[in-house]
Amino acid sequence: MGAIKREHGRRRVAFDGCLAYQNLGTTVCANNLVVQMDRIDEAVLTTICGDVLKPKIIPAAIAA
Repeated sequence: MGAIKREHGRRRVAFDGCLAYQNLGTTVCANNLVVQMDRIDEAVLTTICGDVLKPKIIPAAIAA
């Protein structure tokens, strides 16, 4: 997985997807899924804020 930049309207937008598929095609990898980086960032931050940054969870997260 890696960052892929594409034209999206009038601007370039970062996506995350399989670089083997993007560079070498389906003979190497059939995973053609790409997701906008903004959506991934939002999902990760939402999960961290909602599931990890709780007073009961913080000591366990630090210990791990």
